[in-house]
Amino acid sequence: MRSQPSLGWDGDDEYEDDDGDDGKKGGKEQDDAKSMKFTGIFLAAVSGLFFTLCSVTVKMLPRIDPAEVLFFRAVVQLVLIIPLLALAKSNPLGPKGVRLLVYLQVKT
Repeated sequence: MRSQPSLGWDGDDEYEDDDGDDGKKGGKEQDDAKSMKFTGIFLAAVSGLFFTLCSVTVKMLPRIDPAEVLFFRAVVQLVLIIPLLALAKSNPLGPKGVRLLVYLQVKT
């Protein structure tokens, strides 16, 4: 019989069972979860760093048209994302069932 979930500081749902097991995840699963959290934090920090570098670069350039900045940002993003899509074998248009939603999201 399970009781109400207790949310720890990390947001993981833990259940207490009557069999004496406290319901915590196993060692490998817990290590994987911690690794994923670290990866997410690391990627967010790297993203912030690159965004800051991009802003600093634009401010250092004298009299550059905003349309040119937009164009070159889009080109750099395209160059970086195409190899990642190929590596993941992912369709850039999205899964077949939600392509219209992806298109509408781009338009808004």
